Amino acid sequence: MRSHLKKVPLQVWIVGSASLLITASAAMFFSVFALFLKSLHVKSANISLIDGIIEGLGYLFKIFSGVLSDFLQKRKLIFAIGAFFTAFSKLLPILFFTAQSAILGRILDRLGNGLQATPRDALISDYAPPNLRGTCFGVRQSLGTLGSVLGTLFVFTILKFVKDDFYTIFAVASVPAVVAFLLIHFFVRDARRSQEEGQPQVKIKTEKVPFHLSDVRRLNRSYWKTMLIVGLFMLCRFSESLMMLYGKETFSLSNSAATQIMIVYNLAAVFSAYTTGRLESFFASSTLLMSGVFITMGANFVMALAGSFSLFMVGAALWGIQIGLMQNVFCAEISKFVQPELRGTGFGIFYFMTAMSVLIANNIGGQLAEKSGVLAFYYSAFLSFLTCLFLLFSRRGKRV
Repeated sequence: MRSHLKKVPLQVWIVGSASLLITASAAMFFSVFALFLKSLHVKSANISLIDGIIEGLGYLFKIFSGVLSDFLQKRKLIFAIGAFFTAFSKLLPILFFTAQSAILGRILDRLGNGLQATPRDALISDYAPPNLRGTCFGVRQSLGTLGSVLGTLFVFTILKFVKDDFYTIFAVASVPAVVAFLLIHFFVRDARRSQEEGQPQVKIKTEKVPFHLSDVRRLNRSYWKTMLIVGLFMLCRFSESLMMLYGKETFSLSNSAATQIMIVYNLAAVFSAYTTGRLESFFASSTLLMSGVFITMGANFVMALAGSFSLFMVGAALWGIQIGLMQNVFCAEISKFVQPELRGTGFGIFYFMTAMSVLIANNIGGQLAEKSGVLAFYYSAFLSFLTCLFLLFSRRGKRV
């Protein structure tokens, strides 16, 4: 394992570190967003719908940034602009401290995330050696999710000692994003690969490859089959806010205790993200995808049937494991199937498919949770089962 880490290019570590800082900033905001709205007496169904719309917008921003990064061939610039928006978004709730300002701030935060995510993943693809793609994406995903852990730990600490101090959390959340912007500006470099897909070569000036909509037809059948799996599976992925609010209300938790759900979830995702990168060297992607679907079903049933907070936390950990596993496998598959000059667009379409599915999942999940929290988990388990059937059917043809 250490030998693989030593082979990971320095630029992957730098991009991953910037991702860590950006996700730490976003996690601080996200961890208290639902709790803050709940303190203003917003219904859980409305919170879930708002979260779904905002997440959907964030994913739609990603396809725009993907096309833009392919056209400009300046992934670093868009990456940096995304970090800037992530930092700026925290100013609104600090200045106005209302539900409307928090929602607008969250939209700007997702705009920043949407702008930076696609060129970030494309940069990883550009710098990752072909035999280490899974490991490189695992490193990036692990560092990014570690940022989420650090962000939620900070929120937990603040809420534990100062009850409902949302102002301090909003204020400090902008700091990591500012540092990420500086790191990207001074240390990240755009890369170009040779035609043989060898080691990345950084050049001072290169010829741009123009992008046209007709180029989408160059994406192959394996890529589109993966997108079908993405669209179906993401229908079961409602927001973690719904999971946290359900745990808080079911087990009568304080705001500080409720953030422990996010901490356990993020820790499990960190472990899963890097482990998945290593497992891709030994198992077929179809096997890993099927494992992720089964883990998702298990997570839903555990949380729905949990009679204690400890058991519910086991379900939250399983949910985190499938997040890290599925995201990493999907990204590695896209990197494998898409030509280098179209990777930004390939990732953008992936995020577009995710946006549509997540919006539907949050709308349905929120409505079901308003009637009975367990119904949302059973809905997710059912969609996981349908995804499992689709994967089994797909295995009859060419392996995904």
